[in-house]
Amino acid sequence: MPHPATIRTQAWACERNFAFVTHRTGKGFWIFLPGRAVQLPEQHEGETKIYRAGDIELRVRGDRARLRFEAGDYHHCRNDPARAFREQARLEGYDFLARGGAPRWRLLLGEAIRLEILEGEATGIYHFTTPEAEIQPAARHTRYNTQNRHHQLRLTLSGKTCFDRVTGRLFDVTVLVELDDRVLHGCGEALL
Repeated sequence: MPHPATIRTQAWACERNFAFVTHRTGKGFWIFLPGRAVQLPEQHEGETKIYRAGDIELRVRGDRARLRFEAGDYHHCRNDPARAFREQARLEGYDFLARGGAPRWRLLLGEAIRLEILEGEATGIYHFTTPEAEIQPAARHTRYNTQNRHHQLRLTLSGKTCFDRVTGRLFDVTVLVELDDRVLHGCGEALL
């Protein structure tokens, strides 16, 4: 899971309910529009950086963007950091994202497991290999037990709804993370 300073993916929400995703690559962007992905190299007009390919033109300044292409002009696009994080995780091959509080934490599950504890005495990033899942259909639980050289991780995904007070959203999966002797509770979602 990337550190906020290394997040190269942005998820833009524009007027008229239009949304798109960009991913920075060196001196340009990949832009993911409905039905296609296009590489936009960096160009300059005076001191302004513009990213352009064919009929697509993108201008980015901080957390705001302007997009022009055949479907229309979108002048008021803003980055949604939470959605951008999910989109970058998807691009990195993760399938599932969980989060919780007290202390704040995030977990990504895919071919590897990455747990990030964001506050408290256990603050840090923990990497694990993903073991084969222990699936208990009757209980609607999926469990993962793994360890690295320093830590033991037990992860339980339960098919019970979970309300996240921080985001105000209802999720389909309740998550229990046990890192050594620490127990973390949270909610999760598939990254489709």
